[in-house]
Amino acid sequence: MALRTTLLAGVFLFSSVTIAAAQPSAVTQPAPSAQPAVVPQSAPAIQPAPAAQPALPTSDGAPQNESRAQQILRRFTFGFQLVTGDLDSGDTPNASAESLNGWGVFARFRINSRWEVELGTRKLNVTLAGNNRKRTLSPITASGIVHVVDLYGVELYGRGGYGRGGEKAKSGNTNLDFTTSHIHVGAGAQYQVWNNIGVIGELRYVRVSRQEHDLVASGVHMGLSASYRF
Repeated sequence: MALRTTLLAGVFLFSSVTIAAAQPSAVTQPAPSAQPAVVPQSAPAIQPAPAAQPALPTSDGAPQNESRAQQILRRFTFGFQLVTGDLDSGDTPNASAESLNGWGVFARFRINSRWEVELGTRKLNVTLAGNNRKRTLSPITASGIVHVVDLYGVELYGRGGYGRGGEKAKSGNTNLDFTTSHIHVGAGAQYQVWNNIGVIGELRYVRVSRQEHDLVASGVHMGLSASYRF
């Protein structure tokens, strides 16, 4: 009996050991490695748009982005002129000096930095000294202007031109109409007060001739103008 009990105990112990050996041992999994921290990327800074650069001027001072029409318009100058002076008809018998005053308008076109052309008209009232006889001259004149030098913003120039126009003469109750020719040479100075506004002073030696009665008169005319340049 004791032997039987001993054998059963041995069989039980052997079975327990065999079952324990058959069970797989728990495998320790390695801890996951730490992932590097993700640094948030900041949004790229928005750069301000570059400031618009002014258009570079061309050789004649006009911005490059101007249209052809604008460049041509910039070459024009318009003006209004007050005129005073005298006419001396010394080349004809029984003639005497005459005082003169009036006004005129003109348009100029600048060809380049030196040359300019002008088309203008004047209305000149002439009074014979010591007499009530009056004459009105209305010449239309084409002129060439050459710019000589610029002194601290004052442009000095010479000019010459030719014109024709009507003459109305009144002596008592008699009205007469004639056609006259005008030739002049002179000099002037102009100054731009602002970008578009300028003043012009001129002296002209003028010779007026009339085929009727072979009249020739000459004199010095002084002019002061206000001008507008585009």
